Amino acid sequence: MTESTKDNNPKNEPVVSYDGYDYSDFWKGRDYEDQADKIAVSRLFSLVKGPHHKFIDVGAGKGRMAPLYENTWDRFVLFDSSRQQLEIAKKDISHPSQAEFVVGTLEKMPFPDASFNAALCLRAFHYVIDAAVVVKEIGRILKPEGYLILEIPNKLHFKNRLGALLGKNSQNIFSADPINIATKGNNVFLNHNPKTILKLLEANNLRVIEMLSVSNFRSGFLKKALPISALLKLEKLTQKVLAPLWFGPSSYFLVRKSKLS
Repeated sequence: MTESTKDNNPKNEPVVSYDGYDYSDFWKGRDYEDQADKIAVSRLFSLVKGPHHKFIDVGAGKGRMAPLYENTWDRFVLFDSSRQQLEIAKKDISHPSQAEFVVGTLEKMPFPDASFNAALCLRAFHYVIDAAVVVKEIGRILKPEGYLILEIPNKLHFKNRLGALLGKNSQNIFSADPINIATKGNNVFLNHNPKTILKLLEANNLRVIEMLSVSNFRSGFLKKALPISALLKLEKLTQKVLAPLWFGPSSYFLVRKSKLS
C-alpha cells in the first residue's frame, strides 16, 4: 500500500469534518478514558482470528489506535472524513509501507464489497445520524466471517438513567432514536440506543460475539479521589460484567459477519 492520502470525495459532497480540531488538547486530563478504550480494543482484538491480511480503521482520526493494530496486520487502511487528521496520523505510523490513508464518508465508503478481514469503528458514531446506513456499509466492506469492533456512545448509561429517574433529563433516553447532546449551534454530537444498534447488526448478518461496557468510572470525583492505576484495575474487572447492564457511557461490540451473507 502507499503512504499517500487519497481523496475519494471528488464532488465535494458535504461531510462531517473536524479539520482544525485539536485532539491532543481534547485528551488532556482524559488519560483514564484513553486507557479504558485501549483496554477494551486490545481485549477484543485478542478474540479476532486470522487471516490478518487487510484491516480498516473506520473514523481513524489521528490514528490513536494504530499502535494496537499496525504490527499485526499485513495491510491496513486509516479512513476518515478529515484529511487534516489523517495527515497527523501519517507522522506517527511505524509501518507506512503497509498503510493507506483514505478520505471519505462513512455513509458511502469507496471500497469494493468484501474488502477487509476486520474493521474497527471507535468514537465515530457521535457523528452518525443514520446508523442503519453506516452499519450496512461497514458490513458490506467486510469479508464473510470478517470481524468488526464497534464502539457507540451509549445513551442508556447509568448516569443518564439515574437522571431520568430523578426527572433531570430533558430528552427521552429510552427511545430507539439517538439523542443530540451538542451544546453549541447546529453541531451534531449523538448518543445512541445500544438496543437499536444490536437490531441493526443482526439485520445485517453481523453476529455479536462479545460486549463490553467502557469508561465505567468516568467521574470527575473518582478521577480526583483515586489514582488512575486503581481506576484502570476496576475498569478491567468490570468491562465484561457491566456490559449487559448498559452501565458505561461507551458500549463496545465484537461482531462477526455471517459466512453466507
